[in-house]
Amino acid sequence: MLSTVTIQALISTTLSRLNDAIKLAKTINETSDVKALIICQTFEDKDFYAVNQPLSDIQIIYSKEKGLSNSRQLGIVSSTADVIWFLDDDVSININGINDVRSLFIEKEVDIITTKFDLTSGGYKKNYKNVSFVHDFYSVLKVSSIETFCRRNFLIKNSIMFDSSFGLGAKYPSGEENIFLSDCLKKKAIIKYFPIVTSTHPPITSGDNYVDRNLLIAKGALIKRLFGSKGIFIIVPFIIKQMNKKSTEVKPLLTFWLMLTGFLKYKNKTDKS
Repeated sequence: MLSTVTIQALISTTLSRLNDAIKLAKTINETSDVKALIICQTFEDKDFYAVNQPLSDIQIIYSKEKGLSNSRQLGIVSSTADVIWFLDDDVSININGINDVRSLFIEKEVDIITTKFDLTSGGYKKNYKNVSFVHDFYSVLKVSSIETFCRRNFLIKNSIMFDSSFGLGAKYPSGEENIFLSDCLKKKAIIKYFPIVTSTHPPITSGDNYVDRNLLIAKGALIKRLFGSKGIFIIVPFIIKQMNKKSTEVKPLLTFWLMLTGFLKYKNKTDKS
């Protein structure tokens, strides 16, 4: 354990939202001792070219790659902090919560900490537990990237990488954070949840849509990626669980068909077919 811990917020954005990311980075830098690193993907402008051009005290890395997973991964290898925190460009931070997380990394034998975020409209998006617990392969399916703080050394030492087939801008536009945490567990990471609010997010998040066809196909592929062929038995219980949520609009037969399509089309690296 360290006597002190440096934390860096890795803010993923694109050219069209760069100003929002810069505002967030300035707020982070000016109101806390957390440092911000912006990873700005420039695929929206094929002629754009820039390399690590800093703006005042804000570090920006420009990348021509596309996809949120590629952005997160570039942030991991570019950071020099003890702990990295994955952020989007549309959140605000809770400084007291971040300081609590820093203390936990100093006090606890833990590789990754997950936290809570609340909503700008009030309340929470999820039914968070009020007590801490150690994550398993099922509980990490509920984790969002903006809740995730990682010891960078653990990721580098174990060659943990985001799966570029998943996440916004990829073939399967969701689930990258769940795969990432699952891969960390396979490397014996100690991942623990603490009921601490570290950020505030607008009410809508990308992984919640049970009407979007591409997202439903992605959920089927995600299950295959995480659980292999036996994951076929998870699809129906998953759909039933979502139907029981009063706030979720689910069309059972269509949802099953689309998730099954994604499940069958996705090929794990270990698949021979």
